[in-house]
Amino acid sequence: METGAATLRGVVVRQLQTSEVDFYRSIRLRALECDSAAFESSYEREASFDDATWSSRLASFAGRPGAVFVIEIDGRAEAMMGIGSSSIEAQAVIWGMWVAPAFRRRGYGEQLLAAGITWAGNLGLESISLEVFPANIAAAALYRAAGFRPVAANDAPTDSSQALTLVLSLDSRQ
Repeated sequence: METGAATLRGVVVRQLQTSEVDFYRSIRLRALECDSAAFESSYEREASFDDATWSSRLASFAGRPGAVFVIEIDGRAEAMMGIGSSSIEAQAVIWGMWVAPAFRRRGYGEQLLAAGITWAGNLGLESISLEVFPANIAAAALYRAAGFRPVAANDAPTDSSQALTLVLSLDSRQ
């Protein structure tokens, strides 16, 4: 999926444009308010961001190419995923993913991952990394089912407050 929209199973999956600051702010703040423990940020911190910060987040990731994908249901964003080119050569990083509780376990996470994988592949990137907290069992299972693997075979956090780093090789998907 590029910047256009695609309809999958009656929902619209699309990349947000930099002009959609209010739309993005709305879903990101909902995600932080609902599931703050899954993110390395807080509702209070991000609610104070100005429009320029939100717009910048839609256009890039730490100054490198980036994208935010959403799933819209009846015109309302119910899921989102942010992805950007990492500082590690030929790698993307998923920096945030969220599905509204009422829409979980319906395949929307897989659809967002597919959009991100396509985006990274179109940039010629070779892998995608992400971090997930072990206590987030559903998210960890989603990522593993999509082919994400721990950076090292024995890469396990010493406690549940530490995130586990997973990587997906895009070469293995071709």
